[in-house]
Amino acid sequence: MEAIGVILQQHHCAIVGGPGTGKSWLIKNITKKLRKDGHVVFVTASTGIAASNLSTVGATTIHKLTGQGFKFMFTNVAHWCQQF
Repeated sequence: MEAIGVILQQHHCAIVGGPGTGKSWLIKNITKKLRKDGHVVFVTASTGIAASNLSTVGATTIHKLTGQGFKFMFTNVAHWCQQF
């Protein structure tokens, strides 16, 4: 698969496309292959629904992976508001 070569060379990859184009299938199969070969793979999605569609490969949202969830955003907004 050419995509695996790109991911290994670039260390990250964004897979985009319209509905029904095979994004989930591709992500699941690439993830399985890379993990089987001993690579550490993190799968992130832009929304919780998209992440749940990829739950079989342990996908999460980028916000949850980086710790930038609702609590973080609320704390920063509250801190910002106190300045005014």
